[in-house]
Amino acid sequence: MFPNYNLVLSITDGKFLKCWALRGMPKLWRYRPEPMKKFEKYLMLFFGSFIDLFPLVGTIWGIVWFAKNPTEKVALSIALFIVSGILLLLMIIFGEVIIKKGCKKCANFSCSMNNVPEEIINQFLEKNPKIKDAWEKSLKEK
Repeated sequence: MFPNYNLVLSITDGKFLKCWALRGMPKLWRYRPEPMKKFEKYLMLFFGSFIDLFPLVGTIWGIVWFAKNPTEKVALSIALFIVSGILLLLMIIFGEVIIKKGCKKCANFSCSMNNVPEEIINQFLEKNPKIKDAWEKSLKEK
């Protein structure tokens, strides 16, 4: 189980991320082979949270709206609640699948969602000395 080398080759081109979880999100900085800084990790999680927050906010809004207007537009309230619940369930399933399947094969080792085992990371870095040097230099600076 090696990381997705196509992801490594495509990281440097384009204006959008090629990540399985955050595909289509804008790149806010150019590619650098060293590990991400904490600020960059938090920023990535912030942008990724929009995907997760939409169905959650929709579900809460549906519950509040239904509680305030239990007799008005009952069918619409129930439909909104059901659709929001389905979106919330799909979000949870999507997150589990991405983290357990996609993030175990990702070559972006500094990503906060990356689950590649340490031994595979070391094997990858041995085959890519430029990235390894950048990682070692970054670790020495900390």
